[in-house]
Amino acid sequence: AYYDVPTPGLFNSFITKHQANTAELFGYLGGTNYLVDKSDGTACSNFLAGTEWICLSEHTVGFPKDLDAYTYVGRSQRFMFFHNENAASAGLWLPAGIETIHETDPVEQYNALGNLYGIPELFTSIETVYEGEDAAFTFEDVSGKELTFAQAKELYETETGNGMMSEISALKMHISFEAPCDGQAYICGKDISSLGRVFAGERFETIVSYPNALNDFAKEYRIVICNEEAFTQFVACASPGELREPAYRNNALSGKVSCKEEGYVMLPMAYSSDMKVYVDGEEGEVEDLWESVVFVKMPAGDHTVKLVFDPAGYYRCILFSVVVLLFDMGILLLLKRKKNEGQA
Repeated sequence: AYYDVPTPGLFNSFITKHQANTAELFGYLGGTNYLVDKSDGTACSNFLAGTEWICLSEHTVGFPKDLDAYTYVGRSQRFMFFHNENAASAGLWLPAGIETIHETDPVEQYNALGNLYGIPELFTSIETVYEGEDAAFTFEDVSGKELTFAQAKELYETETGNGMMSEISALKMHISFEAPCDGQAYICGKDISSLGRVFAGERFETIVSYPNALNDFAKEYRIVICNEEAFTQFVACASPGELREPAYRNNALSGKVSCKEEGYVMLPMAYSSDMKVYVDGEEGEVEDLWESVVFVKMPAGDHTVKLVFDPAGYYRCILFSVVVLLFDMGILLLLKRKKNEGQA
């Protein structure tokens, strides 16, 4: 995909538990992608995605997209370009109290965060089952023939035995439920997979290839719906922390923020102890509140922010490599001298 601001790649070049938690928090694994920095290179798949620009090949098949928020701007060299002028940018303003949220489930984290803004429920969960009068899904093969649970499980095990894949095309899920609110629906396992747009009081029905992202074949799955009205309020509350005039240079990300009251600015990149932050030129603290992304405490008012990535371990490795190289060269010179002395 193409984005309007170069991704600060060095910040995302390390893989840690924070990177994994960041992926889960922002839905990188399954395309939930709420409030994702428009600079980041993740796929978009919902009606209020944070990605400002999307570039799709005209041959794209099965892309889990809802482009309602996007305007088609044209095509070039067999690619189609879409633009979302309302995309959330880097940086979210979070009220004081965020440090008290300790939920590990991203859905519950967002709901707890919404409560701090006075928003009752960002995500609504529906527990769906395979059997009984409340059954919300069944399994089918590619021809549309309904399968028993045992037959579906056998097909699942056969397909996954051939290697991991994003979806199992030979096995279909027929999903049907009544939506409690307008929004975007997702089916959740260890990962999240987009189902599509739903409307309050209407029965939503779809047939999808079984998402391998669910990981565990089961008779119960959780479906979550991001409440569109609540999410719109959420974006309005969080947007004042947007990083304006962002610039990335010499391993540093800088910009301006405005905060109506004291709180935190959250930047959607994995936390590292090698990061330093400067607020209005004075060193501040990069906090690790959720073991995931970067939190910077910010007083009320207008401020400049500069986040610097200074990987001390990287330089230590270089120094160690130089020392080892010099040691090896010394050994070689010593051996060569002894050899020459022996010949003399």
